[in-house]
Parts: sequence; structure tokens; C-alpha cells
Amino acid sequence: MLRSLLRKHRGAMAAAAVSESWPELELAERERRRELLLTGPGLEERLPPRLFTLPLLHYLEVSGCGSLRAPGPGLAQGLPQLHSLVLRRNALGPGLSPELGPLPALRVLDLSGNALEALPPGHGLGPAEPPGLPQLQSLNLSGNRLRELPADLARCAPRLQSLNLTGNCLDSFPAELFRPGALPLLSELAAADNCLRELSPDIAHLASLKVSGGLPGRGGMGPWSRPGEGRNLSRGRALPSDAPRDAGPRELLQG
Repeated sequence: MLRSLLRKHRGAMAAAAVSESWPELELAERERRRELLLTGPGLEERLPPRLFTLPLLHYLEVSGCGSLRAPGPGLAQGLPQLHSLVLRRNALGPGLSPELGPLPALRVLDLSGNALEALPPGHGLGPAEPPGLPQLQSLNLSGNRLRELPADLARCAPRLQSLNLTGNCLDSFPAELFRPGALPLLSELAAADNCLRELSPDIAHLASLKVSGGLPGRGGMGPWSRPGEGRNLSRGRALPSDAPRDAGPRELLQG
């Protein structure tokens, strides 16, 4: 009984501290806002449950919270209409527990500048069957510590158009990412400042890919280049077929 009372007391104190630190929560609740921006310290390790009682939110940003290690349970159930979720420059990691999805309306997800190391099933972005992020278009995972990507990323977010992986510890991509038809809309892939040495030729199956930053290739020409054009990967623009291609793998990796 005493332990139960202590837990309730601590919970009430934490809620009061969050309310005092971020009066925006009360304001958003009272005015039924669709956007909420919270920055700076003032949280414990998880997002406050009160945040998940704002079902009208379309845009949520929580950034610059050095103690925030996990979103916490309730996000997917409490915020089903989220279009944009920005959780950057926090301390999320090494995984996400519980996983973020399903978030059926989410189009933009920014998890940059955290401490993520892996996103395995159950501790990642969401389920693959059915897709946890069916409308996601932009995913920013830059500035983390990721050693690998989830193999089911393409199934979790099949409509992905932009993927930013800059500044991680990746040495390869999962083969499932490049299977035919996996990500038909992906047009931007950035992966500078990783440990990548060479990409599978199967990247050619990403039919919409137009802009690539810091990706390794062979002799200045990516293995996915279509006949008649090469790619200057360090600048991310197409080159005419008669342009000089003298950039070696070292220059491409440094991008």
C-alpha cells in the first residue's frame, strides 16, 4: 500500500513539474491545438502521458531534452492524427521502446541527433504487417549511432520518398531495401559520414532515386547509373555521358 501511494505521489509531482516547465501543454489542451512545440529540458526519461491526451495534434516537436530516452507507451494510441513527429536532439536510444507505430497518418518523422543504435522489431519504427507507417514520406535518422537498418523498413514505410542516414555507423544496407518494388517512390537517399564502402548493384531497383549524397561507387560512377549518364555522388547531380569521371572511391566516400 505504501509503495502504491509513493508511486502515485511521484507521478503527481512529475506531472506538476512538466506542467510548470511547459505550460504549452495546458494551453494546447484548452485551445484544442493541432500543433505543439516543446524544447529544452524539463522531462524525465519518457514523454508525459498527458501529451497523449491531445488527439487533434497534427504536428508534434519535442527537442533538446537531454534526459528523454524513449517516447513511452501511449503515443500511437493517443495521437492517431499526427502528420509530423519531430523528436530531434534528445537522448533516444539505444532503441525505441515501445516501437513508435502504428501511426497511420504520419508523413514526416525526424529522429535526428539522438543515440539510436538499432531499430529491431518491437523496438523500432513500427510493425511491417500491416505497415506501421503507411503514409510516411520523409525519414530523418541522421546524427545517431545506427549500426544497421531494420530489414523490414521498406514494408513498414512503403511510400517513403526521402531517407537521411548521414552521420551514423552503417557499413551496409539490408538487401530487402533494394528488392524490386520495395520503395518505388524513394527519390532521395543521403548516407554521408558512415562506414559504407560499396553498394549492391540492386540499388538500381530504386527506380525513382534521383539524388544521392555521400554514397560510395566505382570510379565516380554509381553501380545503379542508367546507360548514358553517370552520377557525381559528391555533388548529387547527374553528369552528361561525355563528362570526365575521374573521382575515385576515396573522394566519393568523403563526399
